[in-house]
Amino acid sequence: MHFLSTMVSLLVAGSPHYGQPQPELGALVTDIADQTIASSLFACASGKASEDKLVSLDSLRWKYRVILVFAREPLADNARSNLHELAAEIEERDIVWFVLDTNTLHTNYGGEVAENLRKQLADRYFTPVPSDTAVLLIGKDGGVKSRSSDLDLEATFGLIDRMPMRREEIRRKRIDQNGKTMGARNGRERSIANRTNYLIVASHNLHLRQGRSRPHS
Repeated sequence: MHFLSTMVSLLVAGSPHYGQPQPELGALVTDIADQTIASSLFACASGKASEDKLVSLDSLRWKYRVILVFAREPLADNARSNLHELAAEIEERDIVWFVLDTNTLHTNYGGEVAENLRKQLADRYFTPVPSDTAVLLIGKDGGVKSRSSDLDLEATFGLIDRMPMRREEIRRKRIDQNGKTMGARNGRERSIANRTNYLIVASHNLHLRQGRSRPHS
């Protein structure tokens, strides 16, 4: 607090209004603290926004497979249409795609992408510039799994489904689905058993009441 008071005194002394009535020290300290907190929050927010931007494919490693398409119009537009039509199959296989046309980058990535990402992808995967359409499949490990001159999604899905990592994903999903099915079946069986027990007890109680209500001969 002593250090902060000293700094405030120096700031006041250097102010063009020095010698004029000054605000209370407490008010100056509060104002400086508020400005410092606001600056820190802004810096944190800016840093978070920067972190959320996709700056390279390295950020997708072990989470997504990647399809890269380099094509000129109208082939680039056709590629995007095909990718959108099979969105469910693409999501099922954890695929993020990027279509590079003459000047633009198109993608199904859910967040923001860095402005230089298109140039980075072109320099890394499409140099020299292809004379025709070029398609790359990149696995979750970051390695290039296939290169082709056309976008054949059915063939790509088949290649992915034969990969060991994808087969393990399918196996785990099957186990999860079986577990949920068994859980639901056990729940239904317990419900039926509970209702049956309730009916047995209710019937037994009814017989007891009827027996007590009969007149003795």
